[in-house]
Amino acid sequence: MSASEISGASQPAPRAKPNAWRALAGIWRLTLRRYFAPVHWLALGGTAALLGLVCFGYLSGAKNPQLYLKWVISFYVTFLVPTMAFLSAGGAIRDELKSTTTDYVFTRPVRRPLFLIGRYLAHLVCAQVDFLCVLAVVVGAGIYREVPGLLAAVPLLLLAQVLLVVAFSALGFLGGVLTARYPIVGLIYGGVIEVGVGQIPTQISQLSMTHQINTMLLALTSPAAEASVLATTGLLLLFSVTLLGLAAVLFTQREFTGQQPA
Repeated sequence: MSASEISGASQPAPRAKPNAWRALAGIWRLTLRRYFAPVHWLALGGTAALLGLVCFGYLSGAKNPQLYLKWVISFYVTFLVPTMAFLSAGGAIRDELKSTTTDYVFTRPVRRPLFLIGRYLAHLVCAQVDFLCVLAVVVGAGIYREVPGLLAAVPLLLLAQVLLVVAFSALGFLGGVLTARYPIVGLIYGGVIEVGVGQIPTQISQLSMTHQINTMLLALTSPAAEASVLATTGLLLLFSVTLLGLAAVLFTQREFTGQQPA
């Protein structure tokens, strides 16, 4: 063997060049594989069935069916959707920080901010489909019981749900990057911002995302109210981008070994 052959054999193989599109495609494939797992659809079906029973139970006991729309806004849209979106997103990013994942993913030529954003977008699309199925159950129960005005309210309810899933998924990713105990982060945020600050009758209440949605949906239950759709959409998208940006910065700077909860 010649000296040049010996020198070539001792050199390491060239590293693969980063390719953003291939990285994003890989993230999508991994996300969809988990999404189409039977256990996911069993859980979704069980959740939808349980919520359907709750809706029919409320409609059976309600003296005035018109109150169903207010109940949908206060319970489903501004409580259940943000809570489930946050927990789902926090769990999704924490799954990527386990040792079996970090030892493989973080040794690939993929920039961390790109990985986080790609994982967020893939999770977001799947989450929107899940919540769309659940909303169909909520609306279907009201239509079956002939709740007046519900069908006309569906477009605005759908927009509110989409915005809340976008915003609280970003918050969930931030909480998941911060700590494995992200539900505690959600409780603190919900108690201080959504419940506390959101109830203050001043401009500071605009920091509450559910308050923004409530203001937008007020037109559905109060004819005199005006739906600030564009303003609410812009503010929640701005919050989402800000939260996701913070998560990307922390995700880039922190070291994850996948061994101990942070």
